[in-house]
Amino acid sequence: MRLLLRLFLMFLGFAGWIAASALALLLYSVIYNPWDDSISLANRHTSELLALHEKYDQTRQVVDWLDAYHGEAASHQVMISFVEWSLTHKDAIEALFSPSTTIPPGLSERIAFAASDSGLGCRFHTVFTKSVVPTIVEAVGRLQQSSGMDACG
Repeated sequence: MRLLLRLFLMFLGFAGWIAASALALLLYSVIYNPWDDSISLANRHTSELLALHEKYDQTRQVVDWLDAYHGEAASHQVMISFVEWSLTHKDAIEALFSPSTTIPPGLSERIAFAASDSGLGCRFHTVFTKSVVPTIVEAVGRLQQSSGMDACG
């Protein structure tokens, strides 16, 4: 009888360790999400940075983040996430690309390519036609025309 009780208690202890380990692994995966691929991580990190920018002025950090190389696909996802965000935050992007901000060479073209490639080119062009981001708008218009799509109005 004592042997069965000991075996039962050992089984419960072992089952408890397995349950605690599974719970710890689940909690870790929810908190840190370590199985994200580089594209989803780029999207998430860009969204987090832009949310911070909305609360606090993070202009230099945002421009540096956009200009940084995150890997070919991940960098493109950063641009697409930025374009999607900019369509709903027009004032914020105009403040971000104000004349006092130094824009790295080629960044406008990368943003324009992401807008055109994601199918948001004409919408971006329409929203920002009369804005402080004319270099991006002009690049979107050129890309739309050169790809054979209808020119944006």
